[in-house]
Amino acid sequence: MTDETGVHIVVSPNASMTWLEAKWFLAGISTLILLIAAGFAMMGLWLVFPFAGLEVLVLSAVFYTLVGKGVRQEVVHVNSERVRVEAGGRHLEQSCCFHRVWTQVLLEPEKIRGYPTRLLLRSAGKQVEVGAFLNNDERQTLWLRLKQLIEGPWTRQEGTTADTKKVKEDRG
Repeated sequence: MTDETGVHIVVSPNASMTWLEAKWFLAGISTLILLIAAGFAMMGLWLVFPFAGLEVLVLSAVFYTLVGKGVRQEVVHVNSERVRVEAGGRHLEQSCCFHRVWTQVLLEPEKIRGYPTRLLLRSAGKQVEVGAFLNNDERQTLWLRLKQLIEGPWTRQEGTTADTKKVKEDRG
């Protein structure tokens, strides 16, 4: 996503399994469940089949939901005038635009020990949370980078790629 108008930071959760891998895993587990149910059915316990089918159905729904959350990403576009945050999964769900000079980059501390911090971009009474799925260390790295880009003097050549695996940055 290189563009000559600024810096783009792509933030996405750690997706340990793609949808194709999840389908293969689900097919294997479903086959095992249905084979066990067939064995019980051959012993005369045919009532196991509807429950096995229900188990496969629930497992499929859970996998679909969890893998769908893994494709979610947030893109922060920063240029000399604006900061734009776009978030979504398979399609754009949220887009927010701020004036760069009026935008604050805040890292709210954890309210209760052990709870995650919150990274917020705030301007003109609006705020948007960025990187909610990152851990605290990754969120702090992103906070420092965004603070440098948004609140510091703007130059197109500044900066390096963030240290985390889940945060990708393209400079234009």
